[in-house]
Amino acid sequence: MCLAVKSLVKIAEEDIVCYKHVLAVIPFNNTEKMRFYTLYQHMPVSIGETYTLEGKLEDCFYRGYESDFTSLGTVCVSRGAFHSYSFVSGDIAELAANKGEAIIECAIPKGTEYVEGDFCGRKSYASKAITYVRLLQRPYRE
Repeated sequence: MCLAVKSLVKIAEEDIVCYKHVLAVIPFNNTEKMRFYTLYQHMPVSIGETYTLEGKLEDCFYRGYESDFTSLGTVCVSRGAFHSYSFVSGDIAELAANKGEAIIECAIPKGTEYVEGDFCGRKSYASKAITYVRLLQRPYRE
């Protein structure tokens, strides 16, 4: 996921609600918990946990293409930051539901470095910390 940066680095003055589209592993019996993994890095994550990355957010910036591949020279953030959506649009929710994926409500914790940006035309964030708060949309299983 590459986020085209649209703001200077900010410090969250309060928790910022955001959303993650994740892979979901659904157990076939009720003795196991559902497991979640980030879409692009396949990092295992758990609801109720906060994850933090070392370093400065601006160290993750690079010059590249905007998400629509038309604007060379746009400042982007890729690896080294947690990416999240500022809201859940219907197309993301529908895509997740049909692919065994899930939507999790998250928070960028107060005091965390973050930037606002754009990913495929959707307002998004990149941050150095994120808390997975609650399952918003369960994955569909046939």
